[in-house]
This record gives sequence, structure tokens and C-alpha cells, in this order.
Amino acid sequence: MWVKWHFQTLPLSKDCFCTLKLSIDENIRGRINSPSFIVKRYTVTKLYNIIMKNEFAFILGNGKTRKKFLIKDLLRKGKVFACNRVYQESPSPHTLVSVDKDMAHEIQNSGYSAKNTHYTRESNVIKNSGALGLHKKYFGYSSGPNCVALAANEGFPYIFFIGMDLHSLDPNYINNLYAGEKFYKQKTDIPQIFNNWVKQIQDIIKEFPNQRFVHVNPLLDFTPSAWTSLPNFSIMTSEEFRVMINN
Repeated sequence: MWVKWHFQTLPLSKDCFCTLKLSIDENIRGRINSPSFIVKRYTVTKLYNIIMKNEFAFILGNGKTRKKFLIKDLLRKGKVFACNRVYQESPSPHTLVSVDKDMAHEIQNSGYSAKNTHYTRESNVIKNSGALGLHKKYFGYSSGPNCVALAANEGFPYIFFIGMDLHSLDPNYINNLYAGEKFYKQKTDIPQIFNNWVKQIQDIIKEFPNQRFVHVNPLLDFTPSAWTSLPNFSIMTSEEFRVMINN
């Protein structure tokens, strides 16, 4: 079996297993609760991530705090997962997810899916478009949580949430970088209810107890207690995050 990662190819047998101890420098990464933990039984994709030292996965929400980080910078530090209209950004993320049918069809019809990795619900896949079907286990999950699930299933030790603001600075208006664009709410609309996203991500964090999930630069210092109560979840400031990924 051959596993492709960007411009490199590596032959690996189908059933590869590995035990890896991951240690964190406590002086630099003091916000991480557990400085070391064990990740076991890696699939081919997960083992390849270890060999190539692909430790970091970045999940990009479309909240306005995401503007503090450039996609082109994150692409050099790990694997970038993003949603929906990010497909029009340049450079493109490594993996794009869109569960909404209209949005998914726009992306496929643009030709993006034939040239880039794009996941959507199986029912949304246009034949020969190049789009891939999401795992049925996460059917009903929104695009952001599906990004988290993909990263977790690929075995990334550290999965960072960036631009997952949940709240708005102005409680009367939606917080979304693409508000007002096609298939999105208007800029004057009230904020979306985020309870489903919180529950879906909480379930994923629980499913993968040996991987670390980190909320970066939460807007208004808000992170749901459903996440912060979990032992494999942490919060980081923008400064702590930059130190960690550049160390």
C-alpha cells in the first residue's frame, strides 16, 4: 500500500502498529494539563504522520479571530482542515469539508474537488467530481466537527481549534468571516446557536482520549465547560500557540 502526503510517497504494509510516547516541554507548554501520554495502534496514515513528524492538525473555524493566523503559515507547520467557502482562499487548506448540499455542489462544480481533498456527505457527492464521502459514523455532524473527526482519525497528537469563536463580540450580530455571501447568513442576522457543535466536538474529544485538543485564543475567553472538563482538552493564548508550533 502506498501512502501519499503532499510531495512524498512512502510504502507501508496495511497493518502497521506503533507505540509512541509524546512528551511536551512543560516550561513552554504550561497550559497542557498532561505533559505526556501514550498513543497506540496506529493505522498506515497515523504511522506516516509520526514518521514525517506531522504532529499538528489545525481546524479552522470561520470566526473572526481566525484572521490572526494566515493559512499559508499554518500549512508549513501541520495539516490544515477548513470548511465551506475557504475553498476560495489561496492557498488552499490540505483538507476541505462541506456538509451543506448547495455549498458542496458549488465547490464540486467549480472544479476544486478534482484538484484538492474535499469531503462531503455521500449523498452530496457528484459522480466523478473528485469529492470524497465522509464517514457515516459522523452523519449529522456539522462541517467543523467533521474536520475535527477527520484529524482525530488520522491520529494527530495535537489538534488545534482556530477561529472557533462560538460567540460574537456583538450579541446581536453573527460572527462569521463569510457572512453575507452565498449560502451564508446576512451580516445583520443574529448569531447561530452553537449547542450542536459543542456536543458533537465533545463526543469526538471523548472518543480519542490519547490525543490533545486545544482551543486557541477563544473569543471573550469563552470555551464551553463541556470541553474544558475533559482531561485531554486545553486552552492556549495566541502567544503560547505560536511558541509551541515554532519550537
